[in-house]
Formats: sequence, structure tokens, C-alpha cells
Amino acid sequence: MPCQALPSGTWSRFFGVDSGGRLVLRTRTLDTREDFGAGNPGDDAGGGQTRSPYLRDLSQVDIGDRPWLRLQRDARSHLSTALVSADGRAWQSVARDIVPLPETVHAGVCTTGACAFEDVDAKSLDPDIPMLSIRYQGARAELARTKPRTVTVFDVLDVSEDADGVVVAEDLFQTRFTLPEPSGDRTYKVVGKRPDGGTVSSAEIDVEIPAA
Repeated sequence: MPCQALPSGTWSRFFGVDSGGRLVLRTRTLDTREDFGAGNPGDDAGGGQTRSPYLRDLSQVDIGDRPWLRLQRDARSHLSTALVSADGRAWQSVARDIVPLPETVHAGVCTTGACAFEDVDAKSLDPDIPMLSIRYQGARAELARTKPRTVTVFDVLDVSEDADGVVVAEDLFQTRFTLPEPSGDRTYKVVGKRPDGGTVSSAEIDVEIPAA
């Protein structure tokens, strides 16, 4: 069924294609203050526009080439990440915002016309396991992760078949890391280290950049 208009005052995040065929990430909260500056709401305090509602225009992403969409939210940090994929396996981050939402949220899909959805799923992820995303910058890739409260530092491992878990960076505090320039497709994961000596591993993530 077509989705109905949300009542006034409803907090919402929408990631999908708008009526003009653009891929967008749209946010609406109760914060309608106006910021100064040239930044983006959710990235810093200098948004230079009304905090809500606001829209990220992602029309540079070819939705025909990347029809798989994922909206990932870390409830503790309020970080939402919009990801796209060509095959539902290798995911690319196209937008990241920090926008506080209520503790309880509802997830679903909607349409304003006739369409078909495939492989729709909503999962509750373990907040103590790092969540990964990839953002491409030309021939390089930036690995971003969430930070569980119980973890202090992270190692980045190349777990491709020919690498056998080699450590490419260790004891990182930052949440973003530019990966070594690859010679082809690679697979990575991160291992978080706890103060008590314990560790926690993320799921593996594929990086697909054509060979130079």
C-alpha cells in the first residue's frame, strides 16, 4: 500500500528515491533552529541551514548500478549511515549523519506508487560489536567503524584469501582509517581490544576497487 503522510511532529529518517528519481537521505526532527556556517547538519555545529527538516542529495549515486540500499543506525552514538551496493554483499557508505532520535524507532518500507521490494530485512545489531562501512575516494577506500563502549583501541586486519589475517594497522583510536591502496578486491575486519585484555571482532567487509 502507498505510505501515508507522517503526522506533524513525527521524527523520521528516509533513505531512498524521491518523486524526482533522486537518491536522498531525508531527516526530520523537532529541532528547527538555524545554524551559521557552511557545514552539514549532523556533521558539525555549523550547518548553515535549518537543522530539520533537511535533505542530503545523493543523486551522484547511480541507483541503477547500486539498487541495494541499507540504512544503519548506532543507537548509542546516534550515528546513521546510508549505504548502497551493487550486489547486496559489498557495501559503500554514501552519507553519515549524527542525529538524535527517540529510544524507540520503527523501521519499514513505503512507496507512493506501484513497485516491488525484494529481500527486505530489519535487524537488531549487537552494540558491543563494531559496525563497518566503506567510503571510496578515487582509488582509495576509507574504513569507518562504530565504537562499542567496552573497547579502547582497534586493529585493522586484511583477511583476504592471500593475506591470512595480516595486521595493516594496530592500536587505533580514531573511527576512520584510510586503507592501503589495493591491487584488487580485498576483505577486511577490525578487532577491538578491551581494557581487560579481551577482544571483539567485527563482521568482514569487502572492498572492491579495480586494480590500478
